[in-house]
Amino acid sequence: MLVNLHYIFIIFLFTYFVKPPAIVVKDTENDGIVWRKNQKLNWDDFQSKIDTQESLHAMTTTNIDVKAQCYGNLVKYEVKSIFVKKYSWAKNKIIG
Repeated sequence: MLVNLHYIFIIFLFTYFVKPPAIVVKDTENDGIVWRKNQKLNWDDFQSKIDTQESLHAMTTTNIDVKAQCYGNLVKYEVKSIFVKKYSWAKNKIIG
């Protein structure tokens, strides 16, 4: 039990003091792309400046948008996955 409390305390400290910057997509049409089954990304969607120091070849940023409302005993919710164009980049863009 003591070990579990120790881990909980460490998680609390980490979540309290280490907060990644929040990226909010306010205008989905211009800032992000809502995931759809038949829609593919293209190289123009990766609009952020490339991080040349990064060993990765690409980085994507996504948001999960959740909206929920209660109507009596009924809860309606909507969940969207949004690709954020202005914070996503790719080094080796292939044309064609």
